[in-house]
Amino acid sequence: MDLINYWKSFNSDEWPYIHQKDNILNDKESYRFTNYEDYISSKDFGQIDSRFHFGLLPSPYCGDILNASIYILMLNPGFSSIDYYAEQYSKKFKEAKINCLYQKQNVEYPFYCLNPEFAWTGGGTYWGNKLKDIIKENSKIKKINYVASTKEIAQKIALLELIPYHSKFYKLNKKIEEQVESSIVMKQFVRDYVYKKVQNNNACIIITRKVEMWNLQNHENIIAYKGGETRAASLTLKSRGGSKIFDFLN
Repeated sequence: MDLINYWKSFNSDEWPYIHQKDNILNDKESYRFTNYEDYISSKDFGQIDSRFHFGLLPSPYCGDILNASIYILMLNPGFSSIDYYAEQYSKKFKEAKINCLYQKQNVEYPFYCLNPEFAWTGGGTYWGNKLKDIIKENSKIKKINYVASTKEIAQKIALLELIPYHSKFYKLNKKIEEQVESSIVMKQFVRDYVYKKVQNNNACIIITRKVEMWNLQNHENIIAYKGGETRAASLTLKSRGGSKIFDFLN
């Protein structure tokens, strides 16, 4: 797959962490802290803005992107101070993130953000909360415990980001979005691979934001959030996206 090959060419040992073909994203849109101590001692500590953090590994996706049956499409990975701490001080977490980037997925939790070991991280907290209703109901229906339900969902779900770099808020204009190489490759993967799975009823897609940027034709297995839905991007069982995910799990 072009998307996986694209990220296999990325050197995760070379700082700053930006793909060599994404050079359109310059210093004006970025922070480049080398570690957690560098971040918390900086004059920029606590700033809440849309600049990308190239001191953090990119996260273009999470999960087994070739074999998942549920795809959640979002804008870009979020940011909290603990992200620097997690990558610097948790060897297991950093390895999981790199293995996912290169799609070395012979693991129990390909969607590593749902791994209970990483529940304390930014991604673990975010996705643990966002998917808890589905995990609980899946556990109840199948009469399995919460951890077993979490593991099952982690093997079936994948997250795909329009832009792979962390930021607190997202604020790229359309002109730049259309020139970022990693975004172009991601959209091509969704159109050429994921959408075909959708057409064959082997997958569903939940588009939480920027529906127009993904440029996908309507399909009964695609839920595209609109209006107020995009602000919270809710995946509770009462939401359209959460309901569709639960249908595909059962």
